[in-house]
Amino acid sequence: MPTRWLLAACLPLAASPAAAQRVEIRCDYASAIECTAKGCSSSPSGGAYLLLPDAPTLIAATSRVPAGGSLPAIKVCDAKGCTPIAVRAARSGAFTNIAQDGGAHFVKVAMADIPPGIRRGDFLEVSARFLTTVTYLGSCPALVGSP
Repeated sequence: MPTRWLLAACLPLAASPAAAQRVEIRCDYASAIECTAKGCSSSPSGGAYLLLPDAPTLIAATSRVPAGGSLPAIKVCDAKGCTPIAVRAARSGAFTNIAQDGGAHFVKVAMADIPPGIRRGDFLEVSARFLTTVTYLGSCPALVGSP
């Protein structure tokens, strides 16, 4: 097979949502709050972290997904390994919202400084597990790229 045919056959793969996720950014949590029916309390993050493409790449990958195609994914990681979660990402004002497709997992990332205390890259993650909700807070400036 001529080289140009092989190159032409590979180009659609390079533009796929899966290909867009090859470079992942690690975002560590600064704090966690766990809420149950009995109330809310601080919770250790236990070394957990997120792995995800930068916000512009996630948004672009979401918009390129054809009907029935594979959505981009983020990974929620802990000492046991990483769990991929299919998501949809969209810009909403000064934030990027990353929501699990059909699930109860949500990440909101500040794309700009918002006085008096929000900085570019600050993020909030909410995860509902059974009847417990865990809210994580952290900062990951690499996630939003250069201003």
